[in-house]
Order: sequence, then structure tokens, then C-alpha cells
Amino acid sequence: MNAASHNSRVILYTLAYVIVAMTTVFLVGLFTDKVDNKQLFTILGPAFSGIVGYFIGRGDRNDK
Repeated sequence: MNAASHNSRVILYTLAYVIVAMTTVFLVGLFTDKVDNKQLFTILGPAFSGIVGYFIGRGDRNDK
């Protein structure tokens, strides 16, 4: 396995872990009566966009 393949795999697993963790927290908060859903969407919406955008942007680079 070369370095570029290893880096891509690490990025993929990191992105998957972050998305699963954020989705879990989002769903728990969505169905909990103690949390106001408007505040939840305000906080998590930009976080999802930022993290996914960051990883998609990194995929365009040529690491040689």
C-alpha cells in the first residue's frame, strides 16, 4: 500500500466516523424533548456542511 492510498483510506474512515457520530447526536437531539430543534439545526447544519466540504475539497488535491 502506497502513501497516497493510505492517506485516502484514513480520510475516508475519518469522514465516515465523523458523519456517523454527528448523525447519531443529531437524531438523539431531534427526539429528545429537552432540546429545541431550531437550536439543533442552527448548530449542526453548518458543521455538516463544513466537514463534508472540507473532505470533498481535499479529494481534489494531487498528493504525489
